[in-house]
Amino acid sequence: SSAASDVYKRQDMYGVRVGEVKQVMRGRTAPAGVAALLGLGKAAAVIELTRLYRLTTGRIVELSTNIYPIENFSIEMMLNRRPDAN
Repeated sequence: SSAASDVYKRQDMYGVRVGEVKQVMRGRTAPAGVAALLGLGKAAAVIELTRLYRLTTGRIVELSTNIYPIENFSIEMMLNRRPDAN
């Protein structure tokens, strides 16, 4: 699922407006327990994706951390300039 669709799902779930989502991606080695659950070898490379959801009031409503095997992860972004931007 996309980050945008996740925001809309949370708005519906909580009945409030999500104002901001901070997303951090980093490469790391899989924690031992997670590696076993994912069927990976010890110290396998993974991508850790953390998202912090805040309401328009600034209140944190959710923090999620997901771990993906590196070979199953890709990211695609479309960056557009706002029409009113200089």
